[in-house]
Amino acid sequence: MSYNSLLLVLAGILPLYIVRFSIFGVPTNAFEVSVLLALCIGVFSINIRRSWVYALKTMPRGMQIAIALLFLSACISAAISHEMRVSFGILKGWFIVPMVFGFLVMSAIKYNSAMKPRILDSLMVSGVVVSVIGMLQIGSMPRIASVYDVPNSLALFIVPLVIIALYRGVLLRNRAYLVSAAIIAIAILATQSVGAIFALIGTGSIGWFAGILPAVFNSKAQRLRVRFLSWVIMAVIFIAFVLSGRIQYLIPPLLHPGATNSATVRLQLWDVGIRLIQKHSILGVGLGQFEPAYQAQLHQLFTQHVPGLQAEYVFRDPHNWIISFWLNLGILGLVSFAYINYKAIRISIKSKNLENRAIALAGISTLLFGLVDTIYWKNDLSVLWWMVMVLAF
Repeated sequence: MSYNSLLLVLAGILPLYIVRFSIFGVPTNAFEVSVLLALCIGVFSINIRRSWVYALKTMPRGMQIAIALLFLSACISAAISHEMRVSFGILKGWFIVPMVFGFLVMSAIKYNSAMKPRILDSLMVSGVVVSVIGMLQIGSMPRIASVYDVPNSLALFIVPLVIIALYRGVLLRNRAYLVSAAIIAIAILATQSVGAIFALIGTGSIGWFAGILPAVFNSKAQRLRVRFLSWVIMAVIFIAFVLSGRIQYLIPPLLHPGATNSATVRLQLWDVGIRLIQKHSILGVGLGQFEPAYQAQLHQLFTQHVPGLQAEYVFRDPHNWIISFWLNLGILGLVSFAYINYKAIRISIKSKNLENRAIALAGISTLLFGLVDTIYWKNDLSVLWWMVMVLAF
């Protein structure tokens, strides 16, 4: 198998991080070992090493600095953690490995531009496979989860992929991509993730009003048809959610003070998260240390008899990327992460290649989803985020 073929396979098997084991006592997984193998192959190849140097030279200086600061903030946060074994495991699995793989992909694309569409093809395969596995669970589970532990983990992985699939399918008139988009969309609906629907509708609205979507369609008639189709799709989504009971599940707290659900739990997470930011505004609480910090703060609030609190203690993330990055990496990490997203999305939107706008929309959808759920802080989600960023470069 060639080096580029190995990268393509890796892009298509991101969820294989669930195959876990240890090597000399160090926890790892199938994906991490495969990335290490790809890195070792590159070290012993002159051409691949040259592509690495070229990729570094051509990367915008501002982006280099932002990535370096993001990694530095992750290292500092791991060093100040009260549970260094956990924090350095996160540093390895959610920063070092994804960054290395993202760099390998970027350098391969810089050296051979034909790799970019092939990488996207591999990502689509990954999205379709986990979606099909999830669809097989329809009827046996109230909300599908595929290979993941919870439905939202599936939705978080495939939302940016359905946008890329749909955009490329329409732009290239590619039936395979359109079918892939349909399969992934069905899986998203079957997860019944409100955050996913919010992200998709929000991304579509931003894309339309910012002029990212209309550029694909040549005539006014085409744009009107797509607008009509968009309204039909949103109506179908709304009806599906009403029939599934998800909307009825979310409404009670609005009508009956004291009623609780996942929305009220999120409000509590955000409130406690903001209180923690006020106490740890510069360095945060340490990498991966939100859960113990949240539990300690919640105990304190209970002793103060703060009204409206819920005894919900087990949450490793505040379900909001701004609060999450601030507490995990400090203010430096948050600013770096925000800058990398801004720069990558801006570069993609301004690109003369209309296909790159799909990358921008995928990045936007991730950020919107991350306002109400946990983006990045998972093996496959961190790798997917880095891939979207480097594809934008």
